[in-house]
Order: sequence, then C-alpha cells, then structure tokens
Amino acid sequence: MRYYTFNLILIIMMACSGTSADSENIGEFISNYQRDSIIIYNQVPKNKIITWQIFDEYGDTEPPIEFTNKNVDSQLKWITGQTTKFITIDLDNRKSFMERESFTEFLLYPNESLIAYKDEEGFTRLKNVNDSIRTNELNFMVNLKKNVGEISGFRGVFPVKISINEQVKLATERSKNAIEYLRNYEKTKIINNKFKNYITNFFKYDIIYYRMRNYFSPFIPEKYKINFNHSLVPAYDTLSKEFKCDECMDIDNYKISALLYTNYLCYKKGIKSSVFILYKLANENFENKTRDYLLFKIVKNQMDKNAQENGFKLLINKFYIDCKNEKYVSYIRKNTSLLEVSETSLNNFKSSILLKTNSNKITVNDLIEASKAKVIYIDLWASWCSPCIAEMPASQQLQKSYANKGINFAYISLDKNRIAWEKSMSRIGINPQANSYLLVNDFESGFAKEFKISSIPRYILIGKDGKIINADAPRPSDPKIRQLFDELLKK
Repeated sequence: MRYYTFNLILIIMMACSGTSADSENIGEFISNYQRDSIIIYNQVPKNKIITWQIFDEYGDTEPPIEFTNKNVDSQLKWITGQTTKFITIDLDNRKSFMERESFTEFLLYPNESLIAYKDEEGFTRLKNVNDSIRTNELNFMVNLKKNVGEISGFRGVFPVKISINEQVKLATERSKNAIEYLRNYEKTKIINNKFKNYITNFFKYDIIYYRMRNYFSPFIPEKYKINFNHSLVPAYDTLSKEFKCDECMDIDNYKISALLYTNYLCYKKGIKSSVFILYKLANENFENKTRDYLLFKIVKNQMDKNAQENGFKLLINKFYIDCKNEKYVSYIRKNTSLLEVSETSLNNFKSSILLKTNSNKITVNDLIEASKAKVIYIDLWASWCSPCIAEMPASQQLQKSYANKGINFAYISLDKNRIAWEKSMSRIGINPQANSYLLVNDFESGFAKEFKISSIPRYILIGKDGKIINADAPRPSDPKIRQLFDELLKK
C-alpha cells in the first residue's frame, strides 16, 4: 500500500506542475502496475500524437504505436524482464519533409512506471513516477538531441557515400560534444554512474562502428563498400580488446561492431564469409555475453535468409550446446519448430499447415471442416504490418458483433518469426486460444500461392459450404463488410 501511496503523491505533484493527466486515469494506471513490465501512461495534448517504436532484446521490432487524446486506453504496457529500447518519433510539420521526423532513444528498465508528455517545443519526454534521478536521465536524452543534434533514427546516421575518414571525423566530433554536454549536465542534475557509462560507451562504439561499416557491413549496398587496406590490420587488431564489455550489450553499435569485427577476422584469415565460418570465428574469438549474442545473431540472420542451407540444422544443434543464454536458445528452438513442419499430401491450398501457440498443428482444410455451417472471415496479418495492426480494433469489434450470429473469425499470421507473432498477439488483444494461427511457410505456402498473396492485410471470405465467396473481401473498417455479412446470414 505504501508503494502505491508514494507513487500517487508523486503523480499529484506532477499534476501541480502541469505534466500529469486526470487523477482517475492515473489511478487506473497505477493499479495496472505489474512486475516485469514497462508501463507508459501517454498524456497526449489535443491535436498531438505520441508515437513509440519498441526494439526488444532479440533485435525484433513492431510497427510504431500511436496515441492521441482520443485513445480510450492511453497506457502502453510492455511485458519484459529485460532492458528495452523505446524510440519516440516526433513530427514538426513546420520543417521540410526530410527534416520533419525527430527521434529520441530511451533505454527503459523492467518495472519502470512512466508518464509521457509533450514539452513546449513538441518533443516527447518521460517522467519516472517514483525516481527523480531516472527522470533526469530520461530528460538528458531529449536535451542531448536538442544540443548536439539528431542521434537516433535515419537522421542520426552518417551517409555511406562520404569517405570513411569523414564518417569517423563526424562521429568523433559528435562524441566529443556529447561527452562535454554530459559533463555540464551532471553539474546541475544527479544521474547514476551506470547511465554515465552507458552514454560514454554509446559514443565510443559509435566511432568504432563507422571505422568498420563501409569495409565489413553486410547491410549496405555493394557499391558503397570499400576494399580493406591490409596495412590497417595492426590497427584493427587492437580493436579486439574493445569487445569484452558485458555492460555494453544494450548498445546497438557495440553489438553491430562486434559482428563487423567477426567479418574483419574472415578477411584477416583470407576466408570467404559464410554462416559456418562466422559462427566458428565468433565462438573462438569472443567471450561471455558478447559471444552468446554473436552466435545467436549469426544463426538468426541465417534463419531469416535461408534456413534450408545444407548443414545449417547441424549448426543449430551446435548452437544449442555452445550458447549459454537460455533466452537465445529458447528463441531459436521456437522458431526452428517452423522448419520441421511440411505441408500434407493434399495438393491444394487446403493442405497448408496452421500452427497454434501450443505447437498443435492443423491444416486449412481442418479449419474449414470445423466451421461447417458457418461463414469464415480470414484476417491475414503479421506483427510487422502497420496497416494490419491498424485494422485490428475494427476487426475485433466486427467479431464481437457477429461471432454469435454464424460467422467465425480466423486470424492467420504470415510472420516468419514465431516469437514476434506471439508478442504481437498479446499487445493487440488477439486471443491465442480463439482461432489464431501462424501460417507455416508464410508467403511460400500453398495457401499464399493459391490466393496470390503478395501483400497484407488481406481478408478472405469462405462460405458455409467451404467454398470461397470472396478471395479479397472488404476490410473490417469498410462498412461494406457488414452489408456482406448480413446478406450471407440471410441465406
């Protein structure tokens, strides 16, 4: 009881300073507090938007989540036991199109309760409801952007077109300015040593990243890559000592730079890069959390690219032995379960496999047979699909209106990533026990090929007799779908 009373006092103080929402909503916000979660109450002014994008510990993300003052529920709850990166996207319509978006990166911890609001300049800020020092740290991230320039988002990344020396020069200058601003900031505001180390390392590995990007990054176009000069080997060998920083695992450029350094090791040995070589070098040359992450990332990247490559399943089995991070192992195990499923002998779309969260498998034919005498409305979506997510409130409202009238709703995800599918279901309110499935082989499945599904969202209507009524049915937000439902129910 003391905990909640203390929080409420702090929030009332915020209300007096003009940054809190009404007490009834705040009271509900506190009552929904939950361990192993990050909760943000979004206090959105009229005609404004607060937008969040979340990146989890596996590097997965979902479409941006938008809140306006018209949202019935302004609370963003993220269930996690891990430090998580939240990026807010602010828009300034007074600026040119390319300069309109402004990004701020916040590193948030499990069990944080926060209030998001807009400052006078329109930037989204965060207050921790029970820790003023954390609020100082969160404010620092916004102030740093205002004083040093864009750091996160595409505007915070230096162009690949300019020379490596120029990239490093710009990164070094930005680092110097940021550290100088940090020193001045802590003269008037209390911040933790952990946060200071995070900021210092953030910019340290920013520089290291730009030293290697155009040489070794697999993520930039080939035309911008530069052949590595062998005379640089002694200097780059000294970087090996920089990748023993377990406390840096929350810094993207630390992890990316470690991966690029693995590619450098391939060059040094004169070996062509492959998933098997990268894995071997990462396993031999890195330690502890950094090693586990690299093994995980190398395996995950290959799964996304081509999980059927010869020998890859053996490498996955080796990963289960080598990696000491149980969450990484669990993540790969769950997603490899999709590789072990193949379509049945029915030579049409009805043979496609649907996977439930409990790993039970059915075919599309099973789904249709189980809904005989009812119309089926199939909602094809994915966790990464913004338009799909935007349609979900209308889809769920439609389901409430027609579920007891003879229409079954089936939510079928085309995610390649089982973890992302499960997380997204939880956030957007799809009941995993109620006709929610993952389509095995996604866009390569017989189902997707039969209906020429190249983009989503997509909606398919199947009649009571199991025959296709409409392979491209109206969206849930389209009034025509209700007219169509009503006509079908009369038959």
